[in-house]
Amino acid sequence: HLLDSALVTAAPVYDTDDREELLVGHALYKLFAGSAGQSFSKNRLKFDGLTRGKIVDRLESRTGYDRHVIDAHLDDLLQTFLDVGIITEVPWDEIRDKIQSSNQGEDVKDDTFDFIESARETAMDHDIVEDAESGVFTRIPRVDDSDIVLLPEASFCGECYRSYPVTAD
Repeated sequence: HLLDSALVTAAPVYDTDDREELLVGHALYKLFAGSAGQSFSKNRLKFDGLTRGKIVDRLESRTGYDRHVIDAHLDDLLQTFLDVGIITEVPWDEIRDKIQSSNQGEDVKDDTFDFIESARETAMDHDIVEDAESGVFTRIPRVDDSDIVLLPEASFCGECYRSYPVTAD
């Protein structure tokens, strides 16, 4: 409940003076640290983690932020989350094994491999990861030893019943 009420967030998220970056960063942290939302399905195959495109879609639908606002901050935030260990990239072997062991036909498997390859290229094109394995990002709680901070102040929207972190200034 502390995460949803914007009373705590990841330390690297709060380390900014930019209001939009703080809001997008907190929403991204909630997406990965929350109880649901960090998986997707492609061709009836469920994958743990999210591609950059899926992250943008989820943040846009859950927060109502404009896509260009999310795009403006997402790549730097993903790099930071990877650097401090909040998230990790799903290994290629894990993705490959899931696709190959499925009961799907070869056309469906090929389409799924193409989707993952596109996600991998997107991660490299956006400079999120220099040499991406899969372009699928996930949070493994037992591996995440990043710090969280108690926010000194939060704002509340009485019309939409959402809480938001605010900058120190």
